[in-house]
Amino acid sequence: MYTPKKDYIKKVKKELMASGLSEVITYSLISEEESKQFINEEKELVYLMDPISKDKSVMRNSLIPSLLNVYNYNSARKIKDISIF
Repeated sequence: MYTPKKDYIKKVKKELMASGLSEVITYSLISEEESKQFINEEKELVYLMDPISKDKSVMRNSLIPSLLNVYNYNSARKIKDISIF
C-alpha cells in the first residue's frame, strides 16, 4: 500500500545511495552488552526467551551497535572506504 511516508523513505534512500553510501541490513538481535552501550536513558530490554546464542539474545533499541559491527567487520578486512547508512 502506498503511503507518503514510504515514498519519503524511498527518496531519502535514493539520495543517500546517490551520495555514495551503502544501505546495510542487520539483525534485530544483539548481545545484552551491546544493547547497554548506547542508551541515554534507562530502557527496559526485550530478551529472547530461547536465544540461539548469547550474542543474539536482546532486541536492539539502537542502530548504532549494529552499524559499528558492520564497520568493524569491514575494517578488519582492510576495507578503508566504509560509507554506510
